[in-house]
Amino acid sequence: MGLATLSGARPGEQEARLPPDAQRQPDHQEAAQTGHTDASLEAEGNEAEAWGIDMTKFLVEPVGWVYLVIVLDWYTKKIVGYDISLRCRRQEWEAALDRALQAEFPEGVRGQRLRLVSDNGSQITATGFMKYMARLDIEQVFTNYNNPKGNAETERMIRTIKEEVLWLEEFTSFSEAKEKIGPWIEQDYNELYPHSALGYYSPVEFEARLRYQAEAP
Repeated sequence: MGLATLSGARPGEQEARLPPDAQRQPDHQEAAQTGHTDASLEAEGNEAEAWGIDMTKFLVEPVGWVYLVIVLDWYTKKIVGYDISLRCRRQEWEAALDRALQAEFPEGVRGQRLRLVSDNGSQITATGFMKYMARLDIEQVFTNYNNPKGNAETERMIRTIKEEVLWLEEFTSFSEAKEKIGPWIEQDYNELYPHSALGYYSPVEFEARLRYQAEAP
């Protein structure tokens, strides 16, 4: 299960926060049904966990554009889910999120106060995607159009992937792209990539450290 919170950080650790001008999904009817207004969410969101979701694309000459969607845990900096596809519909974004949920919330995400931060792209503002989030009890938070830093944690991760993999490789096939990007995310990055924000631990090492501290007498 993920470990990020939007309130105070654990003793001696960093803090994960939503951007100050991030907006909850503008669905007033749904807000009325759940009792969640912007004001109440601000008051109630202290123990919520924040993930970010974003997409980039890169060119593979034989097949054209390939799309990579990632889901990032803002607190641990771990890429908890991703999807690599030749299309970029809401279904591919859902696939990346499903992968994350199965790994981090194997017993179910409902009631876990998860927030998903994103821009206002067509995939995550699609009616089908928003209904899917409502069924899972995941709150969508959209960044303002005039705030390029609203999803900065996730966008910086996208930049790292470009610098470390996409801009260095000349993939000759879609399968080769998947074979190289997947292991880089799961092993080279999540398990081995040190973060200054994490005390120079990798995301997996940082998670293990948190579990050890939580279990210590």
